[in-house]
Amino acid sequence: MRGATKDAMLAYMHHDDTENYFFYTDLRAFGRGFDEYIKRGEKEYGITNIRSRPGEITEDPDTKNLYVWYHDTEGGGVKKMEVDMVVLSTAFIPPKGVRDLAGTLGVEMDEYGSFKSGDDLLAPMDTNVPGLYIAGACSRPMDVTDAVTQGGGAADRAVRAVREFAGKTTANAGSGK
Repeated sequence: MRGATKDAMLAYMHHDDTENYFFYTDLRAFGRGFDEYIKRGEKEYGITNIRSRPGEITEDPDTKNLYVWYHDTEGGGVKKMEVDMVVLSTAFIPPKGVRDLAGTLGVEMDEYGSFKSGDDLLAPMDTNVPGLYIAGACSRPMDVTDAVTQGGGAADRAVRAVREFAGKTTANAGSGK
């Protein structure tokens, strides 16, 4: 939702007569400052978030405008809104085959179908398999900046593990083991 909010803000900056409506089922904060960012979009850029369950999009044959039909889960009832354009921002779903990959690697998965990571504060890149690290959206939905930062951390952990292994191998070679 943060990415869609950012895109709506940019559209508004270029065309301040733009109206943006987000139909959502569930809003979850996945990053630092997420809630504030969404509120800023509402306050400064006129973004309207509608808690709902969109059901259908139809086209007016004369105007070619679109109608979004939705169930208003807060106010109740089925409603429709005429719009010029619809952008679908899909939910995060782990790709097919991820369970097979997890089985092959021996990595535990969480209830959402993502690789299970270690402690969020102390070991967010660790898996249950020593020396196997994860980063970004394979562990949970997250912002691009967080994923890039975590990717750098995972790479660092992997390099340290390789150096440690190489050091043990070198030490063992010199001792005749």
